[in-house]
Amino acid sequence: MPQRISSPRLIGRGPQLQHLQQLFARAVAATFTLALVKGDAGIGKSRLVREFESSGAIVDALTLRGSCFPIAGEEAAYGPLVAALRDVPAEQLQEAASRLPEPLVAELASLLPALGHQAPTGRDGSRGAQGRQYEYLLELLARLADASPVVLIVEDIHWADPSTLDFLSFVARNARSERILLVATHRLHDGRDLQALERYIDQLERAPAVETVSLDPLTELQVSEQIEAILTRPADATITHRITARTQGNPFYVEELIAHGDTAEAPLPAGQAATLLERVSTLSAETQHVLQVLAAFGRAIEHDLLAEAVAIEEPELSRLLRTAVDSHVIEVDDATLTFRHALTREAVYDALLPGERRRLHTAVADALSKHPDMTDAAELAVQWRAAGKPAAAFTASLEAARAATGVYAYNEAVEHYTAAVALWSSADATDLDHAAVLLDAADAAHRAGADELPIQWLELGLAALGDHPDPLRAATFFERLGRFQDHHLDKSLTFYNEALLCLDETASAERARILGDESLTLTLSVRWDEARDRAERALLVAQEAGAEAEEGFARSVLGLVLAYLGEFEPAEAHLEEARRIGELLERPEDVSRAYVHLGEVRRLRGDLPGALEVMAAGLEAARRLGVEASYGRYFALNAAEDEFELGHWDAAQERIDRLEGASLTWSEMLLRLTVSGQLAAGRGDFERARARLDEATGQLRESSATEWTAYVGACVIELLLTAGEFEQALATATAELERVSGREEQLYTPALVDAAVRAAADVGALDDAERHTAWLSGFLDDASPPIARAHLAGAVAECDRARGASSAEQWDRVARGWDQLQHPYRAAYARVREAEALLAGGEREAAARALSQALTVAEALGATPLAAWADGLVSRKRLRRAVVRRLESAGPAERLTRREREVLGLVAEGRTNRQIGSQLHITEGTAALHVSRILGKLEVSTRGQAAAIARQAAPPSDA
Repeated sequence: MPQRISSPRLIGRGPQLQHLQQLFARAVAATFTLALVKGDAGIGKSRLVREFESSGAIVDALTLRGSCFPIAGEEAAYGPLVAALRDVPAEQLQEAASRLPEPLVAELASLLPALGHQAPTGRDGSRGAQGRQYEYLLELLARLADASPVVLIVEDIHWADPSTLDFLSFVARNARSERILLVATHRLHDGRDLQALERYIDQLERAPAVETVSLDPLTELQVSEQIEAILTRPADATITHRITARTQGNPFYVEELIAHGDTAEAPLPAGQAATLLERVSTLSAETQHVLQVLAAFGRAIEHDLLAEAVAIEEPELSRLLRTAVDSHVIEVDDATLTFRHALTREAVYDALLPGERRRLHTAVADALSKHPDMTDAAELAVQWRAAGKPAAAFTASLEAARAATGVYAYNEAVEHYTAAVALWSSADATDLDHAAVLLDAADAAHRAGADELPIQWLELGLAALGDHPDPLRAATFFERLGRFQDHHLDKSLTFYNEALLCLDETASAERARILGDESLTLTLSVRWDEARDRAERALLVAQEAGAEAEEGFARSVLGLVLAYLGEFEPAEAHLEEARRIGELLERPEDVSRAYVHLGEVRRLRGDLPGALEVMAAGLEAARRLGVEASYGRYFALNAAEDEFELGHWDAAQERIDRLEGASLTWSEMLLRLTVSGQLAAGRGDFERARARLDEATGQLRESSATEWTAYVGACVIELLLTAGEFEQALATATAELERVSGREEQLYTPALVDAAVRAAADVGALDDAERHTAWLSGFLDDASPPIARAHLAGAVAECDRARGASSAEQWDRVARGWDQLQHPYRAAYARVREAEALLAGGEREAAARALSQALTVAEALGATPLAAWADGLVSRKRLRRAVVRRLESAGPAERLTRREREVLGLVAEGRTNRQIGSQLHITEGTAALHVSRILGKLEVSTRGQAAAIARQAAPPSDA
């Protein structure tokens, strides 16, 4: 056997090593990057990363390393991240923590006890809580990077726990100027759920901050260099050719073949696993047993832990380990032992019989139990389950579930709760409070976003209470059953009623909360009077019981209800008080809800700029409370919707782009898809718009609240109308109106009806137009929201158009109504309709003025279909182009939007679309779309011509 099994120098990976070094230089210059090193098993990912670590290029960096493992790491939340942060010197960790807010450090202490803080009481465990944990981890890394650049290495993310994967995704989309280089290695074609992992990697690679470093097989020449470097003599060409063909240029398998001895007679078995095991099989039976135990651990372990598991005394154990090290099967560092390559571990483990595996896992679990400082509940749970020991597995699984919940790792908690529920009958857990466990499990499953599991566990828990349950406990289960009935509003109301029947009339926090929940559900069901009654009762009960949190919740719901009933002043007063209570009690969810409802009140009042201001204030509050990554996303998406209506399309697009690939809640996903679809439709990208709105429609359920179904339906109809698909638009309108029938409300339904009347007018369906317009006219009154009355004015004008009696005066009123509400795109549409009516009456000058206004808006927004429609009228009617096309004489600065001028400036500097996207924090595709529009507006065909115009238009320098 050769003295060396691996090449002393890196072969064939020079460009990749240089790429990583360049990315580190970028981190030093305060630009975050996530480098995804990917390739087949054995291709050299770990070797490349080790060479990078040892290179002089990162000598001044704080290098942190964590690895994911296939067994011990299974469902252990944040395993590699916690392991990496344990390597931070204590003084450095405390110095970084000292520059963070106390609540943030206290939350991190649940993951990092070395911080020396107690986790806060009354922690917010809502669905958004894990997003805060990601923010806090990133903030800690950023403070560490203040002292020296940080290189965080996470190996083998194909085995990572869900929380670690989500954290990587979060960092890739939220880190910007932190002096951090995050290196993650990923094995192709492997993982527990291969399809899900491939989707994840595909999403991750789309983030602008992610750079992919791909490792391909070595060429025959490079294999020759590898063999020569290992053997320290020239490689035989024939043998090199055979080994290259046998290994397909995989450097690890090259090493394994060479390790068999004389390369001229290198065995070439049919399977790679056989190649790995053939060398292991030459070792003694005792050494093979040690390797099998090490394989059952599934991770790098300490010597004492291995000694406990194999039950072999010293110095015999060290002798056996030395044999394995000399055979290049395992490797040792200062503290741990592990297989030299994961492929060898997998081959050893896969060769075990089921009975052998259970015996080995039992030994491993026993050893871990005796060394609690070297393990955690998640690892013990996995090992006891693999050992087939139900009692021990149940206890550890339950402890692991609770530990995962404590750090907001809800997906991992669900895995362990699922195992515990399956085990408790065989574990003889008769003294357990099954109902309490199931309630905790249901909460975790709901926060993890599971669909049916929370309901199943609640029903089991309710049954576990027995025939004569404690009323308060039963009410708790019914309340959860009501709250977790996503999109099944009638079921929710039934369960809330059951919960109330369990309680007496005594004022209590529980009764106030259930009444508040019932009111919110009635609001979503558009049952305003009943909702008001429940909210007012909830407020009185909460005040009588002295339950401040429940009082804040009741005020938040009551404020929304009053706004829909047109009582805006008391609505805002209740919401401001709800916000104050939430701030006082430090309840981020309650503060955020108050801001969301306050924004809706502003929209109902027709104050769109005010709504945008509230969203900005909510986002700032989310940052202050440390929940920007969770609740802040909803504020950002609502702001994007407001910006779309206000004509701030570039700003709206930027918000949408920043959340590309982010993990969103159902409502956040709907908002993102719908606003993105509207922007794409308005700008003529019908394929993208259709994809986004089709996905949004697919997210809806029959029982979804009207605010969502009407909103998405109106957007789909408007897309079809803009694309000229009038018959399909009318058919869609008919279906969407039927869907919301009997559940109409006054903020979103009028837009749906307006779009339906427009579709009817476009196809000449006068009966439909008149019926829908008459219904909307009867549905609204003088107290209705201004935006609803604006849509009614539009529907009336569209109905007259269907009659062939389109009125310029009427369209002028519609346009002025939208202008007053600051909806420029809708106003511009009305101006084109006004111009059509004016031209029909022979009023060419007035028509030209109306079209000029519409074109100004369309050009500023990049609303290509609207501009083309207006331009078509200009051309067909031969209007005075000097009046209509004022932009033709304008320079680039006047012709382009603010964002387009920024992009043009970067084009003039010679930047690529990718570089423009990185500079402006937008996607490469969005940058390309901006460039395309710029070329069209400047009437040039190349980037060089656009750059020349930009340079000509630039002001002279002071030099």
